[in-house]
Amino acid sequence: MTRTRRQHGFSFMELVVALAILSIGIIAVVNLFPVGLRYARIAQERTKAAELADSWLGAIRMVGARDILRGGVNSDILTNTAGSFVTSSQLYEIQGLFDAFSVSVQRMPGAGQTSLQRVTFTIEMVDGRRESFVTYISEI
Repeated sequence: MTRTRRQHGFSFMELVVALAILSIGIIAVVNLFPVGLRYARIAQERTKAAELADSWLGAIRMVGARDILRGGVNSDILTNTAGSFVTSSQLYEIQGLFDAFSVSVQRMPGAGQTSLQRVTFTIEMVDGRRESFVTYISEI
């Protein structure tokens, strides 16, 4: 009669392999955190850019298409129209997220007396990305 030896527990090699697999999994999860934080920061910057664009484009809409054609887009017209308008320098000091922005107005061909303007608001982020927002303004 042969006697067999029973094993209790795990061998040293099994423990080493299990710990190696566990550490690879933990490292993979930890490496995801910086990527998630970066995308959260980009989303926050886009939200702030959209708020700024909405403010400017709203003020431009209040001025109207004909006044934009006569006087162009300048901060005096917009500031007088929108009393609580945030100026670009205040925004830069508060947030520091944007390098520059530009507003361009393009007259669109229309029928008869219709005045249609395409207004593009472009913001350049500190890291070089650009976000553009477009609205159309019409007056008959």
